[in-house]
Parts: sequence; C-alpha cells; structure tokens
Amino acid sequence: MKHVFNNRDSIAGLVSLLLLINTYFFISKFSVHAIQEKAKESIKLNLVSRTSEALPVEKRTFIPPKPIQEPTRKQLKSNNSPVKTYAQNSTVAVKNETLENKSIPTRSTEKTPPQPINEVKSIVSNKLAEGQFINDVKVQIESHKIYPATAQRLGMVGTVEVSYVINRLGELVSERVITSSGYPLLDQAALQAVKSASYKSFPIDAWVGESQKEFHTKIVFNLDN
Repeated sequence: MKHVFNNRDSIAGLVSLLLLINTYFFISKFSVHAIQEKAKESIKLNLVSRTSEALPVEKRTFIPPKPIQEPTRKQLKSNNSPVKTYAQNSTVAVKNETLENKSIPTRSTEKTPPQPINEVKSIVSNKLAEGQFINDVKVQIESHKIYPATAQRLGMVGTVEVSYVINRLGELVSERVITSSGYPLLDQAALQAVKSASYKSFPIDAWVGESQKEFHTKIVFNLDN
C-alpha cells in the first residue's frame, strides 16, 4: 500500500511539473509575440514621421480671376468692318473670275466626228428634190409656149436658150435670152413662155441656204411639132 501511494505522488508531481512547463512556454511565446508587434508598430511610426518630414507641403496662392470687359461700340465697329470688306472683295473676285472665264475662249482639241449616215441621206434627197423641181419648171414653161402664127407661116424655126431667176417663194425675178434663135419673134415668144408660167416654191430640202436660183432652159420651135 505504501508503494502504491508513492507511485501516485510521483505521477502527480510529474503532471504538475508538466503543467508548469507548458504555462512557462505559453507565457514566453505570448510575450515574444507582443514584443514583435510593438517593434513593428514603432518601425511604422518612424517611417511615417520620416516621410512626412521629407515631403514638403506646397503652398498654393489664390489668384483672383480678371474681370471680363464688355466691348465698346468702337471695338464692335472695328471688328465688323473687316468682314464687310472681305465680303466685298470676295464678290469682286468672283465677278473677275467669271469675266476671265468668259473672255478667254477655250480651244477645243476634239476632232470633228465623221459625217453620220442621216446627213448623207439628206444630201441625196436634196439633189433629188432639186432635179424634180427643175423638171416641173421645164414642164410649166413648155405648157405656156406659144408658137407665133406669123413665124409658122414664114417657116421660122430655131432654139432659144433662156436664163431666168426664181426665188424660194416661186416668184420670177428676172429673165433673159442667152442664146438667140436668129429670129427676134421666136426669142420674144420664148421669154413670154417663161413669164407666163407659174412656179412653185422651193422644197424645204432643196438649195438649202440660197434665197434664189438661176436656171437655164432651151425652148425649141419646130414646125413638125
């Protein structure tokens, strides 16, 4: 029994010793942690104080704004006057440019295009219309030719070439004998046939650009006819 109690006492002593050792280590760790935290805070405070001392504080000076001056009437007139002169100068310049463009003729370097087919057809139709008009004039003169009875009784025969001018309205302007038959009676009869005949106006596409035209016609006086 004594031996058992001794063992219990020794175990209790060991347990209490272990508890003391644990408390000692816990207290030592806590004190070391507290000392480290205080050292960190002191280092931070030193850094902040040094930076605040190193950085100088800028002093800002307040500058009051300048008062806005209202423009006077003279300034407004002086400011507006250049605009008017510029507008006048611009209009004058535009007019001069237009006059220069109008006065200087531009030479066209384009080549004349070939004559189209329609113009060729109109030229051919002009010749045909002119030929038809000449035939109608000859028929009119021939239908108004009168063979004088005295010339027939005396056996006068011959050919008279007459020249006459007709205007575009179909009016006879002048007439004359350019080749005589040798008999004045026959020459007068030929001129009278030209005067008595009625003529039509020129076709639109005949002798374009001419106000009148001269024609020549041979009038034959023959007893056989």
